[in-house]
Amino acid sequence: MNIGNILVFGLAIGVIGVAHATEPDDATKKKTVTSQYYVDTAIETKQPVVGAESGNYVVTYPNSAGTDTEHNEAGEINKRHISTTLTVGNNGGDGINAAATDIPTVGAVNTGLNGKQNKLSGTAGKLVTYGGASGTVGSADVYNESGSYSTQTDALVRASHVNSAVANGFAGLLTCNMWETGYNATNDPNGDHCLTYSVNTDVLSGTYVPHN
Repeated sequence: MNIGNILVFGLAIGVIGVAHATEPDDATKKKTVTSQYYVDTAIETKQPVVGAESGNYVVTYPNSAGTDTEHNEAGEINKRHISTTLTVGNNGGDGINAAATDIPTVGAVNTGLNGKQNKLSGTAGKLVTYGGASGTVGSADVYNESGSYSTQTDALVRASHVNSAVANGFAGLLTCNMWETGYNATNDPNGDHCLTYSVNTDVLSGTYVPHN
């Protein structure tokens, strides 16, 4: 190798050494000039910093393309409040009142469900009655005047049946069996001259509650 080749090789090694020098410090980087294209490309893919928020919130995507004031542009964010209650206007657990658009916690949903009654199911035509424990119900029959009285003694009667029973009771409970001399059921239908009465105790006779 001649002297010229040795000098060229030495210069190449020097250039390589300079090219692979240590990383410039931050101060040097801040003074480095970049192209407009590089800056635009680097910034357009960056998300604005998510700001601090008082209360419990989640970050949501932009609603749609819109104005900046509605936070709908690409890269902008919205927020949704997390509430520990399902009741609008009550404290949502963080000092902020719950709104209809809030996201409820599992605890809030469970609390709401615990206060609900399961869907009722039963025989059509029967009435729902309170049960002995919270959340339980019973049923009762409605008195049917076309049915046998003896088979539905626990059924609930209608007001018209009660009215009929009261009227029939007054009319049929007491029957005159002895009048004053010269009077009878024909000339004394109101029993004004009745001396003794018989009490009708046959409830199955149809005197009090109508049945078939």
